[in-house]
Amino acid sequence: MQVKTYHEITIVEITEAADVARLSFYRHFNSKEDIILFKFKDIISKIVRKMSANAINAPKEILDLILGIIDSFKSIFNVIIKQNLYGLIVQSFSSDIRLITKKITRLEDSDIHLLTFYEGALVNLIIEWISSENALSKDEYLNIIDNIFNKQRLFLKSN
Repeated sequence: MQVKTYHEITIVEITEAADVARLSFYRHFNSKEDIILFKFKDIISKIVRKMSANAINAPKEILDLILGIIDSFKSIFNVIIKQNLYGLIVQSFSSDIRLITKKITRLEDSDIHLLTFYEGALVNLIIEWISSENALSKDEYLNIIDNIFNKQRLFLKSN
């Protein structure tokens, strides 16, 4: 996708570049979108596994982990964003974003509307950071996001 637009790339080109038969491709994937979702879901799963394995519970540590992993795959995210395939990034977060957001915000399942709000905010903040022409460093952006979520926690405590 660095050479051609997403819509110009064919399954035949993908299978030839990967040196696999089309039949093998279709055993594992139904579409080009499935390949992208597979990769991004793997990245998100890596975040969840590291959160669990390292027993990371502090919101800033979780955000640092997320931004660190995403930063290491920033070029892949950038290609997807430049191809206007934001929806695939959002979709790839869908299965794990609730768990991640609950840990960051310390909200409960009963706060479904607030959780949904912060899920969207977190994903969109990540997309904004990745796609920014004058991107801040991971640490600078970590502080911005952490401040946003800290304000949210203070707001909820005062109400």
